[in-house]
Amino acid sequence: MNIVRRKRQKSRTKILLPFIVIVAAVSIVYSFHFLIQLRNLLFSITTTTTTTINITNSSMSFMSAVTVEKAIDKLSELDINFLALDFDQTILDIHTGGNWKGSQDELFPHIRPVFAQLITTALRTESISNGNGIEIAVVTFSFQTRFVRGVIDHIIEVGLDHDTSKKLGMIGIGGVVDTSQKIPIRGGDRSWRYNGSGSIEGKQPHMASAVEELEKLRELREEEQQRSEYPTTTTPSTATTNGNGNEKLPPAPITRKSTLLLDDDHRNIRHALDNGVRAIWFDPKRPNKLLPEIMKLV
Repeated sequence: MNIVRRKRQKSRTKILLPFIVIVAAVSIVYSFHFLIQLRNLLFSITTTTTTTINITNSSMSFMSAVTVEKAIDKLSELDINFLALDFDQTILDIHTGGNWKGSQDELFPHIRPVFAQLITTALRTESISNGNGIEIAVVTFSFQTRFVRGVIDHIIEVGLDHDTSKKLGMIGIGGVVDTSQKIPIRGGDRSWRYNGSGSIEGKQPHMASAVEELEKLRELREEEQQRSEYPTTTTPSTATTNGNGNEKLPPAPITRKSTLLLDDDHRNIRHALDNGVRAIWFDPKRPNKLLPEIMKLV
């Protein structure tokens, strides 16, 4: 009897085995299909989230740009025509300590967007106003000024169109951005010296020396413009005309009252204020507070 039962069980197993294999195969196929659908669903959710984040960032960038324009307008209303910017922990979100070991390109991600926008918006405003805008200089204790120059060139290359850069004299040989004839840099490289009678505390000599260079550059641009407008005149007038034919007065001189220093070092801010220079302390941990502080200036 046992032998007969065993034979029947083997016979049933042989009959059921193909069905078991088919059911298992179908289950595997459906499971694989389910996993594919699940993967597609997750990908769709991720894509939607990423798109939302990008749209949000775009909106934030637009709002930031509008706020920066208002800040520049505020400076113009106060007759501020010179913006002196610190480099480490101000334009950049790190402190290089004047000993940067990385490449130039590795500094670019550390550029604070608010300062890039301040610089380009101020220059764009100057371009529209035919040179009567806000001058810019970088004042730093770092002696690695070639890295500073590289950062400023990069800001202009990315943030300004070629025509505006060319109009402002920031396009060099080969059509490459070169800000050296427009934005002075005063650092710790001993490439400059201030011999005036003003204060030598903090960033005071840096700003004073930068202003001397800016005034010379202004004179050169004015002479070049007059020669192009009055090629046969030996003693051109001190006033030229703008694109509408109206008389354009020369830019106002840069003074302590028309200067604004932005720096993360309290000591530099204190020295500036003590010498009658407008100054705002930049908090590296709260960069979003800078533009509201500018709007509070009186």
